[in-house]
Amino acid sequence: MECKNFEELLYRDLLISDSMEKNTLKEFPSEERKTLMQIIFPLQTDGLFYNLYHSMTLEGYTGKIISMSQRRLDTGLFQWGSQAYQRLADLVVNDISAEAAELYGAWRDTEARRKEPKEGKGWF
Repeated sequence: MECKNFEELLYRDLLISDSMEKNTLKEFPSEERKTLMQIIFPLQTDGLFYNLYHSMTLEGYTGKIISMSQRRLDTGLFQWGSQAYQRLADLVVNDISAEAAELYGAWRDTEARRKEPKEGKGWF
């Protein structure tokens, strides 16, 4: 399914559907936060992404998520109080360090495995 805008992306079935029905929900489950963080600023290890991210720290990743979320809120595209607005605001104002550490750790592990020399594949 192709999404026409960021709000549609947030409503995709990647996010937990139960919380989407609760308009008063202010905090979101860890899995939903991680999914949204990956959408906003994905950590990838190939091509241009590797050149951009190879020296990124956990603090840098966390800061980037917060700043990019705040930038989207500042655009005024999302109605105040909407689910999209609440999800972005959750990343800006609440402690996302546990989710960031888990995503960052998995990314670093993947990067380390990618850099390991393959057994039996020498150049000489």
